Amino acid sequence: MPIIKVSIENAVEHGCDVGVVIKGIILGAFRSSDTVRQEAHKTIDHLVQLILKDSVNAGADPEVAVQAIIKGVIEIAREERLNEEEALSEAGTSVVLAAYTLGSDVESKVREVLSNDFAGHKVELKEEYLKKQKTERFS
Repeated sequence: MPIIKVSIENAVEHGCDVGVVIKGIILGAFRSSDTVRQEAHKTIDHLVQLILKDSVNAGADPEVAVQAIIKGVIEIAREERLNEEEALSEAGTSVVLAAYTLGSDVESKVREVLSNDFAGHKVELKEEYLKKQKTERFS
């Protein structure tokens, strides 16, 4: 989505807090329509992959991007009464998949950030799914 890319590029270029911009993109996407909410897990998957790729390509710190993504997903999960652990697992797994396409150094940084505690929440990655997707999509 061009609006995500342009927003993040402009934030990086002007020295803005990229984390705030990323969190705003996530919140805005979910608050924009009921359709997005009804397809929450698909939206999370697609949105966080776009955000991470656009952030890294714009020169943003992947660690800042991942922290903002997770904080945004926690807030949306609470607002929309989603299963928080499931939403975080979806987001974390999708972020790792996107990071994989950006290089092993980015994936390593992303995994390190995701190993942290987020306001009492841990992100459980779907490792079997990741392994399968990496093999099917990128081999």
